[in-house]
Amino acid sequence: GRANMMLRRAGALGAGRAAMRGVQRARVRRRQAMEAVRCQSFSHSTTSPRSTADDGQMTKAERRREEILRNEVEVVTNATSASCLPEDWNAKVLLVDKPLDWTSFDVCGKLRRLVRTKKVGHAGTLDPQATGLLIVCVGRATKTVEHYQGLGKAYVGTMRLGEETSSYDHCTPVTRTDASWTNLKDADLSLGASSLVGPAVPQMPPMYSAIKVKGKRLYELARRGIEVEREARPVRVDRFEVWRNENEDPRDVNFSVDCGKGTYVRSLVHDLGRHLGTFAHMTSLRRTRIGKYAVEDAWDLADLVEALEQRMDG
Repeated sequence: GRANMMLRRAGALGAGRAAMRGVQRARVRRRQAMEAVRCQSFSHSTTSPRSTADDGQMTKAERRREEILRNEVEVVTNATSASCLPEDWNAKVLLVDKPLDWTSFDVCGKLRRLVRTKKVGHAGTLDPQATGLLIVCVGRATKTVEHYQGLGKAYVGTMRLGEETSSYDHCTPVTRTDASWTNLKDADLSLGASSLVGPAVPQMPPMYSAIKVKGKRLYELARRGIEVEREARPVRVDRFEVWRNENEDPRDVNFSVDCGKGTYVRSLVHDLGRHLGTFAHMTSLRRTRIGKYAVEDAWDLADLVEALEQRMDG
């Protein structure tokens, strides 16, 4: 009897221990499940901002800009007759054909007075010696400047082979000459230009530029005869074509460029000359397109000023 009792007690103890182990395993599984849920929740909360950025979701400022672009902005082209120009210029985007010798700032200053609005800004500088399409944003449209600045741009112009200038264009004296350009064939020019096409072409900004180095504009230093070390920056060049006109000076070469934001066409011309084993500088430049907007649709500045002044007098 005692033996049977001992056996029963041992069986009950074993069953109890087994039950306890089962409970413990269940508790472990439960804790693991809860920990997994907690970790998943933490992971989601800490990575969601990064996921938002990766997914291309917009910031509050970007959403506001998109709303203004979609719901408020009106683009004023030369298709709008002088008599139908807006009375209220708030949230207007104006296409202007900038003339020679005007700075982009000059254009904005002139229009600021004529449209009687303080907030007037352009979406991409054109040098005084360049002509062509300038997008001017007025009123609340100034909040969309970054959108237009980010659009691709197209240019046409001319360059001269065998001569180099410190500004990379004709606005400063020729500093060096080279006669090896006479050996260049049209095919050499085209091949050299195509080598400067790509999504991230390294480009050294010219000393005569508005880029700041240690708080100083490069052009301010250049005018004082000071040259500083600059870092090459990647720029996007989608197309770079060159050609000569028959029966004209073979040193003079035409070009057409499609490029992205921040590209210095002067530097592109300079780099082409160096790539070909000679020198080159830009002699003229005209911007023909920004995104879908073409210079053919832009107001001639003199005509626009005249129309706005007549309205003020009236």
